[in-house]
Amino acid sequence: MALVDETSIDEAGFRMSEATAGDFFALLKPRVMSLVVFTAFVGLVAAPVTINPLLAVIAILSIAIGAGASGALNMWYDADIDAVMTRTASRPVPSGRIQPHEALSFGLVLSVLSVMTLGVLVNWLSATLLAFNIGLVTWETVVVVHRGANYGYPLREGTNSMSSTGGRPIVPLPHGQRPAIAWNSSLRLTL
Repeated sequence: MALVDETSIDEAGFRMSEATAGDFFALLKPRVMSLVVFTAFVGLVAAPVTINPLLAVIAILSIAIGAGASGALNMWYDADIDAVMTRTASRPVPSGRIQPHEALSFGLVLSVLSVMTLGVLVNWLSATLLAFNIGLVTWETVVVVHRGANYGYPLREGTNSMSSTGGRPIVPLPHGQRPAIAWNSSLRLTL
C-alpha cells in the first residue's frame, strides 16, 4: 500500500496538493474570525473619532485576515498534537488534506498581506500592532502551551487545565489587542 496516491505526483516528483478552497478556509478558523470581526467593530465604535467607512471595512478585514493567519500558523505548529486529539483530528493539516508546508506558507503570506494592507491603506501604527498581535498569538501557542510558561510546566492534553479553557491557558493580551488595533485605525496616526 502506497502512502501517496500515484496520481497525485507530477512528472518532476512533486506531490500535488489535494486541498480545496474549503480546506484553506478552515485553516483560518472562521469561528474565531467572527469574534475578531465583532471585537474590531467594537473598537471602531468606541473610537473618539469617526472613520471613513471604506477605511473601517479595510481595517476590519485586515484584522480578520491577520487573525486567520494566526489560525493557520497555529494549525501548522499543532498538527502533531491535533492528529491525536479526537476533536481536532479532522482539521485540514492533521488529516492530510493540506500539507504542513502549505499551511505555513499560507499563514505567512496572509500575515504579510494583512499587515501591509493595514499599513498602506490605514496607518502603520495599527499595522505594527497587528504584526505584534500575530506574532504574540503564535508565540502564545508555542511558548505558553508547549514550552511550559505555566509555572514552568507545560499544560498536558486531557487535563482539566487544557479542557476548561479550550486547550490553552487564558492569556488575554493578544486577543484583547484587536479592539485597540481597530480603535487606533480610526485615528489615522503614523509612526
